[in-house]
Amino acid sequence: MYLSRQKPGAIVLFYGDIGGAIDHLGKTGVSTSMILPSRLRHNRIDLATIGIACLVVLGGACEGAATLSTGSTLIVAFEPGFLYASASADGGIPTSCAAGGGAIVRVLGFGSDGTPAKDAQVVLWLGAGSPGSLASVDKPGPPGTSYTVTLGDDGSAQACLLANTGAGTVTVNARSGVVQASGSIDVRARVVPSGGTLNVTVTPLTAANHVPSQGSTCGEPGPGPCVPGDGRLAAVALEATPPSGGPGVPDPASAVLSVDQGWLSPDGGCTSASRPDQLVVPLQAGAATTTWCFGNTGAQGTVTAVSGTVTGSARLAVPAVPATLTVTASQATAVGGANIVLTAFVAGCDGSGVVNEPVQFMVTAGALQFATAPGLLRTGTDGTAIVSATVTTAPVSVTAKLLDAPAVSCPIQIGASQ
Repeated sequence: MYLSRQKPGAIVLFYGDIGGAIDHLGKTGVSTSMILPSRLRHNRIDLATIGIACLVVLGGACEGAATLSTGSTLIVAFEPGFLYASASADGGIPTSCAAGGGAIVRVLGFGSDGTPAKDAQVVLWLGAGSPGSLASVDKPGPPGTSYTVTLGDDGSAQACLLANTGAGTVTVNARSGVVQASGSIDVRARVVPSGGTLNVTVTPLTAANHVPSQGSTCGEPGPGPCVPGDGRLAAVALEATPPSGGPGVPDPASAVLSVDQGWLSPDGGCTSASRPDQLVVPLQAGAATTTWCFGNTGAQGTVTAVSGTVTGSARLAVPAVPATLTVTASQATAVGGANIVLTAFVAGCDGSGVVNEPVQFMVTAGALQFATAPGLLRTGTDGTAIVSATVTTAPVSVTAKLLDAPAVSCPIQIGASQ
């Protein structure tokens, strides 16, 4: 399209980027006025509905359009001075600029004598690569990359600038007749501001033990393969606070949670086939909760939260779900008055020891004098619980059970020495 050959007063219709057209015209030495949306003569085309831009080579004008002339002034300002990125990739059509989290674009126009440029039309459009869109301030409508305003009695008009999901800088260009201006505004990510804090709290949740329905006696039947489940889990709570005297935490903000053991669940359950070790969580009013899953194996791990440059973390040791119990004695036979040692080993589905599991020893035949109360024993870091006893009457039969899973047990006999 050779716009440089157009005669004064010619009207050129085109599809595409308005800013690109202006750049082209500047290179060809042709000055223009732009009006969008507007009407052609006799209302033959409604530019507002079909998205066509109207460029008028100066010396003529689109019907009814008033624009600024040489010596006039055009100003672009923003209220507030920054924007947060959109919290959703599909924000839809906002009911108002405030509802869409947008900033007011304030356009001011003055004539060469300093008086307000009443009724002048100003075309606004976004600079190349600007992550945003323009729309009406208070009327619902689809946002776009350009918008036209008419200056009021005080020489001002407003439009709404809506941010996309990405952070960056948005430049808004304005042109009326031969006068052009621009302004820029920062779009900030929806994260906790630098200098703020992100507190992470983990709370273990009680869950039933997963044992075979028929129980387990001295490791038989053996445990099945370890599978994901809700045997062991913990609640994770995040709380963000802004820096003292700094900007507040955007609502919503976002944080990335990651764990080095287990997996995360946004819905509170741990049986889903999806087991991500990283999850993006929204901070509503600076807070969020999710579930940290360990399944049947348990683990000792760290959960880390990151929001912008702000981080927080917490550690948690979660024991495995017990699957089997075995008991050994320091000697197979004994006489009255002999000292013996009984060792119980509690294993998870992977065969490793289960920590802090309560084990109870009960004498079912003969007589033993335990050195410590047998009902208060808990396994150590290696999964064993050890108790000493003195044989009163031999032979002796002792049965060990898990207090929170009585179906898991193991009896042992110590014969009488000849």
